[in-house]
Amino acid sequence: MRRAHERDDHSFKKHRRHVQVTKKLNCPVQIKVRHIIRFPEYGAASMTQPPDERVKAFIRQMVFENDVRSTTHMKLLLENNNRNNIFKGRALPPKTNSRFWPSKKTIRNHIALAIVRQRHSNNDQVALEELVTRWKDEYPQDNFFLRLKGDEREQG
Repeated sequence: MRRAHERDDHSFKKHRRHVQVTKKLNCPVQIKVRHIIRFPEYGAASMTQPPDERVKAFIRQMVFENDVRSTTHMKLLLENNNRNNIFKGRALPPKTNSRFWPSKKTIRNHIALAIVRQRHSNNDQVALEELVTRWKDEYPQDNFFLRLKGDEREQG
């Protein structure tokens, strides 16, 4: 005689096959841990550290002064900076330490931040203001109008 669920045309009830019906109780097997080995240079903490302030400052300097935009080029410059400036005469940290060896993505983000800071820098405005003042002295017959960022004066 068929079971009740087999009488239907479409029976979708799942059946689980039990390989072992019961749990073994009073099993004599034990696990003993004798040694724990730590690898701190491979820890997750070193992977989530933000770059060192000296590394960030170096990236900004390279973007401002040398117009470095390539992450590969910046990575090579950072390695040179780490060897010759930050850790001169000392052992270098492991390459897994993202504080001194940031990833290309992190480098790209800091290059972008430096570019934005450079774009909103007041240095260009100060230089332009000095240039216009010099032009006014050199060419008194010409008219100059300079509107600076944040300048609330109306154009006359």
